[in-house]
Amino acid sequence: MIQSTRLAVAALAIAALVATPATAGAVAPPAASGAVVAAAAPRANGPAAGALRVATFNVAKSTIRTRGFHWGVRRQALVNVVNATRPDVLMVQEANTQKWQGVRHIDDVMGLMGSVGYQIASTAVDNCNPGCTRGAHVFFNPQRMTLAELPSGMAPAGMTGQSNIAGTWAGGIQERATSWAFLRPHGSGRVTLYVSVHLPTQKTGTGEALRLAIANRLHPWAAELVRASGLARAELVIGGDFNSYDRRQPNGAQQVLRNVGLLDGWLAPEKINANYSTVNLTPSTKKFKGFPPRPYFYKQNTTRIDYVFATVPPLRHEVFLRFNGDGTIDNAFRASDHNMVLVDLPLA
Repeated sequence: MIQSTRLAVAALAIAALVATPATAGAVAPPAASGAVVAAAAPRANGPAAGALRVATFNVAKSTIRTRGFHWGVRRQALVNVVNATRPDVLMVQEANTQKWQGVRHIDDVMGLMGSVGYQIASTAVDNCNPGCTRGAHVFFNPQRMTLAELPSGMAPAGMTGQSNIAGTWAGGIQERATSWAFLRPHGSGRVTLYVSVHLPTQKTGTGEALRLAIANRLHPWAAELVRASGLARAELVIGGDFNSYDRRQPNGAQQVLRNVGLLDGWLAPEKINANYSTVNLTPSTKKFKGFPPRPYFYKQNTTRIDYVFATVPPLRHEVFLRFNGDGTIDNAFRASDHNMVLVDLPLA
């Protein structure tokens, strides 16, 4: 399967159901020149007034056995990261139904998130096709956000298999779930549809075809959800692990979403830790299996596979890292081989 121009055109044709971004049409990839902010201090206690903080985080499945970074250690680091960042909406990947010490990983993650005041949008964590990896979820801070009451009476949150979105799948590749939630800030009537997605990992032609098939259908599928909800319009935020980046896949899944007018959080005028990748598995650090002492520093063209796309222009983008005095990563905040991506958006 190749990228479908017809599907991209269809996405544009129904885009009016989902709020139109401030910048329409194709959005160019990040410029190839100029160093960006390396390690500025993060803003404490959430976003600026009038904005919401949205995060995506591949928390790394519980079956990872990298020495010193098993789930029994990383689970406390996850709590530390969330407490340090306090996103209003957190889109999680790889919190799945595999068992860890007799408890499903997603149940443990739900308990950890509950301990710091977060709620999962949909508890239907098994609502996916047989054999599907149910690892993508949406959490929110109920002190700031609430599930929207939809005019049609439809449930405000749920989960579906990616084959239901793409309309196709390939044998030999395990399917993954996508979760969604309609949320609004307290005291506001502004409703946003949040989608947490984890695209296939395979570095093959078949894997790339599947990533493109899903990406081409994400925007039309979201518009169909908005139509079913009974809302006249809703903003849209899609976050997750795309397993795709500009240097390797210049026309990959991330570019598909730009082409339908969604705005990459990387466009934000304020960038924090933008010289570091969103995942710590690079050719030069691969011997550490995703957990190097120091993250690789990119002078330009930083590799990003974790994204936040939205129908509104981003204000701030942060790759979350905490360092020791000697420049090594503070393991008290190393919850995964990925780094949380935070984007502040004018959605309050």
